Amino acid sequence: MCPTEIFFDKAHGSYIRLLSIDTRLNDMPLSEYKLHAESWMQIDLDCNSIPQMQHAFKELAAVKRVSVAEATQLGLYAEDTGTQVAEDGTVDIPCWRHALISSHLAAGRPDHPRHPRPQRLGSEPELTLSMLPSAQAVVFVLAADTGVTKSDMDMWQNHVRGFGASRSRGLAVVLNKIDAMWDELQDETALERTIHKQVDSTAKILEVDEKAIFPISAKQALLAKIKHDPALLGKSRLPSLERYLGDDVVSQRRTIMMNVVNDKVGGLVQDSANVLAAQIKELDKQLADLRGVDSNNHATIKG
Repeated sequence: MCPTEIFFDKAHGSYIRLLSIDTRLNDMPLSEYKLHAESWMQIDLDCNSIPQMQHAFKELAAVKRVSVAEATQLGLYAEDTGTQVAEDGTVDIPCWRHALISSHLAAGRPDHPRHPRPQRLGSEPELTLSMLPSAQAVVFVLAADTGVTKSDMDMWQNHVRGFGASRSRGLAVVLNKIDAMWDELQDETALERTIHKQVDSTAKILEVDEKAIFPISAKQALLAKIKHDPALLGKSRLPSLERYLGDDVVSQRRTIMMNVVNDKVGGLVQDSANVLAAQIKELDKQLADLRGVDSNNHATIKG
């Protein structure tokens, strides 16, 4: 999937807008592209039609095959990333650089199961630098069956960790795919121990409180909601994450937004203070030079 922004555009209704991956070759920033609707491919959404939305959302994961040279030029290939190269020297890359999803579901139900999660922010520095500092909540998704991988750790250390360090809440670490641990030969107690061991390991590696880690199965949760199966939904553990985002984060929205504003204003004040300090230091230096010249002049006159 390409990085995805989810919101509701009252003026234009529900749609998906997709920006071609080839635009990475241009110098124009994403913020500028957002001002030009003609640069995006638009798919109108019918939020009352599950098949239509499923078909539309599949486009987010569309890929195309290009040469290694082209993928490297686009910044989507490096030898140490483990990307599979085909026998003909080509690789699969995303078709889209960025997606904008406007849906009336986002206005009232941000936890709707049809909504995809934003991914691959690290491949777009502009998104990382502009979106994370102003985000009210960040959900960092890991795979429970693999734990914290090298790429996960790079993203955490370079982008996400600072968000968590500056906020008392709003950061959730999700261990997805716990259904991979389900075993009919294993009782609930043993399963709980296995999951807790993974949570404990993740908490130590990321240096976060275990309360901020949510082991879930998104796949089973979606299946449970489609089938209206409360038992399976409970087993998926998604409700605990929904309660955190819905009750804790949303209830503290004002505080979180005030913190965002304070951070931005504080940053501006600090920048101004640094500039003034530099100017004062330069003026002190000039004053010292002038005093030195004045002393020399007095000495010359007396001589």
